[in-house]
Amino acid sequence: MLDVVLSPVAGSIVAVAAYSPLRRGEIEGLRWEDWQNGVLNIKRSIWNGHVLDPKTEASGAVVPVIPSLARFNDYRAHLGRPISAPCFLGHAIRNR
Repeated sequence: MLDVVLSPVAGSIVAVAAYSPLRRGEIEGLRWEDWQNGVLNIKRSIWNGHVLDPKTEASGAVVPVIPSLARFNDYRAHLGRPISAPCFLGHAIRNR
């Protein structure tokens, strides 16, 4: 369903939100260099345009990238496999 309804970036945001314990600001703060060896290293959160440390010490832990997040890897390939850049540059995640 994600492939049919959503663009690659929107589908990837939804997949990360659905298949990881990350908060909205932590998703916005993800950078490609945070994804290494099958885990996401949570190093920052973006809240109201400000870059902050993760909310709690536990929030800064590593998060395994499960097979359901394969779409996130496809999105990276779609972008040309960037090494160092925000994952969702210009795609703020908003509560509606």
